[in-house]
Amino acid sequence: MFQKIAELIPKVFLLTHKSDEHSRKISALQEDVRRLENLCQKLLFEIEMLRRDQRAYEENTSLRLENILLRNQRGLPPESSE
Repeated sequence: MFQKIAELIPKVFLLTHKSDEHSRKISALQEDVRRLENLCQKLLFEIEMLRRDQRAYEENTSLRLENILLRNQRGLPPESSE
């Protein structure tokens, strides 16, 4: 019986050590996940800003084209140089 206990003690210590090591690795991985989440949020914000800028640019270009067409169709005075 003492021999079985003597055989189990090193195994318990090894399992405790491995458990502690795994806990540290899990904590590191959780921190990595948090950093990735933050980066993804920043990336999504940047993408939204780019989309908004692109929509504004397209709308501006469309309005300029429409203005040019209206000036040509109606014989409006040329665009002022402001």
